[in-house]
Amino acid sequence: MDALHNLGVDPKLLIAQGINFGLLLFILYKLLYRPILKILEDRSKKIEKSLENAEEIEKKLVDIKETEKEVIGKAKGKATEIISEAREAIEETKASMIKDAGIKAKKIIENAVDEAEKEKLAILAEVKNEIAGVVEKSVIAFMEADYKNVNLKLTEDALSDAKKVGI
Repeated sequence: MDALHNLGVDPKLLIAQGINFGLLLFILYKLLYRPILKILEDRSKKIEKSLENAEEIEKKLVDIKETEKEVIGKAKGKATEIISEAREAIEETKASMIKDAGIKAKKIIENAVDEAEKEKLAILAEVKNEIAGVVEKSVIAFMEADYKNVNLKLTEDALSDAKKVGI
């Protein structure tokens, strides 16, 4: 120990400083190192959890995008189907309307023909009645007329016609 004393080192002081250093090391370990280590571990866990969450979110985002594409594709298909069905319905309605219009036009024409036929028959009946009346009046007038004058006139007309012809 003399050698340490010659160097200016007091062994009692060296032991006291060693105890102080050990005590300080123990206190720092308990009060600072553990809490700091715990804080660092907590931060590491939070970072790992955040990274895992970010990966899950990324996977969900990819799934959502795929689902979105599928839904959009299905919607486009459904829209195309609806448009096609609407066009077919329009064509069917159009054909039905054309058919109905043709039937109505045919009925109108048939009605017009029937009306014309009825009017024709009515006019013919009226003309027949008038002709019958005229014939009746003519026959009565003929019978009442002087037969001699009529015969004479007819004979003269026949002779003049024969002269014209050259008989």
